Amino acid sequence: MSRKSSPASQAQGNDSLVERIADLAVELAGELVRIPSESSAPVATDAKAPEAGVAAALAAFCQQHGLPCSWQEVAPDRCNLVVRRPKAGAPSVVLAAHMDTVSAAGMRKPFAAEVRDGRLWGRGACDDKGPLALAAAVVACLPEPAFDLTLLATVDEECSLAGAAAAAARLPPFDLCVALEPTECRVITAHKGVLRLALTTPGRAVHSSEPEKGENAISKMAPVIMALDALHQELQAGPMDAQLGTATVTVTTVRGGGSVNVVPDRCAITVDIRLLPDMTAGEMLARVQRCVGSGTAVEVLFSGAGMRTPADCELARRLLQAVRDCGGDDRSAGAAFATDCSQLAARGPCVVWGPGSIRQAHQQQEWISLDDIRRAAGILTAFLCG
Repeated sequence: MSRKSSPASQAQGNDSLVERIADLAVELAGELVRIPSESSAPVATDAKAPEAGVAAALAAFCQQHGLPCSWQEVAPDRCNLVVRRPKAGAPSVVLAAHMDTVSAAGMRKPFAAEVRDGRLWGRGACDDKGPLALAAAVVACLPEPAFDLTLLATVDEECSLAGAAAAAARLPPFDLCVALEPTECRVITAHKGVLRLALTTPGRAVHSSEPEKGENAISKMAPVIMALDALHQELQAGPMDAQLGTATVTVTTVRGGGSVNVVPDRCAITVDIRLLPDMTAGEMLARVQRCVGSGTAVEVLFSGAGMRTPADCELARRLLQAVRDCGGDDRSAGAAFATDCSQLAARGPCVVWGPGSIRQAHQQQEWISLDDIRRAAGILTAFLCG
């Protein structure tokens, strides 16, 4: 005769599982932080294969825990890592997190992975190695997930979303993707898209003592910048999205001239545009070209769509319920930043969720709270156990 375990013993078993997952996630996160994986302006990373060390560590972790893994080549020496725990007939859930970080330039001991004051410190601690380690630990430790489960570790999220784009082209449709990012365990159901442009105005260089004989590229760029600012103000005055506010246009860099006594023959700026989910990059590009005029060259550097999860997505509601059951804030939220969901949403509904705070991401002092990892371990375990 079989005997069912009591509710008390089940609770103790769940607590023990969550503690084991959390401890393993903290240990793995520290290991990953110690491996440089800067994809933007790297100072301690092999620029040809910035994520290779992290990918190798994750593959070794999977082997240690009996998890078969495979590779998706994105570019030479840059591969996504895919781990599968299939369950026939069950809804499919993808846990996605990225292996790259922004540059650690200017940080003190960015790869020391120090644990102090209840926090793990270092580049990538919250964005995105803490969340990535949590996802791997959960996939490794869950005795019987309720879903057909895929762990996807992507490359180049910080710069181009190339890893997510490659995955979206190869993954089968899914019922929910949880992109693990630092959201303080809030469930993000919508985020903005991004369009990044390079604009150039030409000139003709002459000695600055006779500027009338040349053509000043910087002077030609000045009204372009003013036109872009007017476009930003126009967007600010337009319709307001309840979760995301308005689209934005921001000039982020200006480069022109090489000497104080030479009229500059070239001026270049970069522009970062954040789009609402119902906006397309093509439509916004056309608006920019109209407002800056034909004398300005416009080049697209990168674009990623916005994301919005349908309100009737059952699995998203179940994740919100898990947050509620674990004492968290179960109000869905929006985010101004873009994620791998910009690409992955083509395969199914997506949400963004995870431990850590976006306020610590990309900072000179980056950290993630160990308590936040433990809290997130409880939520993700509850959700994936159904």
